[in-house]
Amino acid sequence: MHTAIVVFATMLVIAAIATFNARRQPSAPNRITPGKVSAAIVVVAGVCMALLGFIGIAVLFMHAEQDGFGVWIGLLVTGALLVGFMAPSLTHAHDVTWESDYVEGPAHMFGLTLGWKRHRVDWRDIVKTGKTLTGYDYLETHDGRRIYWSYLYPGFGRFEHALRSRSNFR
Repeated sequence: MHTAIVVFATMLVIAAIATFNARRQPSAPNRITPGKVSAAIVVVAGVCMALLGFIGIAVLFMHAEQDGFGVWIGLLVTGALLVGFMAPSLTHAHDVTWESDYVEGPAHMFGLTLGWKRHRVDWRDIVKTGKTLTGYDYLETHDGRRIYWSYLYPGFGRFEHALRSRSNFR
């Protein structure tokens, strides 16, 4: 029963965040970008986790202990992965921009997150939209190129409105 309550509460929080971000103004006209504050918090938390894991491993080695080694390694690796996956969101690598004739944005998934590669596609080349298993939305061109974005991008509703109004599909 407790699990169901936690799942339901999580769903409500995610729905509230998505609704809030859909209505927020983009960080700049015709640009949506991952939330920099939340990305920075995750990166700082990841650095702290990695450092704590490293320190824990160092202490175990100094005392020739092996109990708890897996926990410290897990903390180190998890922290490093958080930093690696979220640090690009602090740059403009994951931004989606649009003008009257094109859309530009992140073009590939890297594991559960977005990679560094970007595409620029003409509005007329977009043939469909979809959603990945990890919750990213995407648009796709006739030749298979994709641009990804998330409901966690403040102002994503404005981009989706532009997508619906300018694309040659409905």
